[in-house]
Amino acid sequence: MYIKIRKNEGYIVIDILSTEIERKTLSLFRATLRNLLSSGNSKIIINMHNVNKINNKFLGCLLAFKKKLDVIGGELSVCAVKPEILSVFYIIRFDNFVNIYSAECDILRHRSPLTKRRFKIV
Repeated sequence: MYIKIRKNEGYIVIDILSTEIERKTLSLFRATLRNLLSSGNSKIIINMHNVNKINNKFLGCLLAFKKKLDVIGGELSVCAVKPEILSVFYIIRFDNFVNIYSAECDILRHRSPLTKRRFKIV
């Protein structure tokens, strides 16, 4: 997994450049999140624009990181999630724990997160 870290209006943005989040490279992602937290960064955006496939370890990593951010009053947001992954997020109710936005600019402009719409699983 390749990632790029940048700052944008007080937020740390993690761009995931890989199309697939593999189990073997997840340790890099975890280490990055730990380093950001230990450096005092508490407003994190994860941009998933390129991601086509995720696994349960990635979701567990995000939830664990969210809990750590909650302790210090931080904020974790996810944006640019593809519809297939967004469906999974809604099915497992991931949106109850992490704010999901359609685009990074929505987070920066303090717009409302995405709302669930009715969808049919075929």
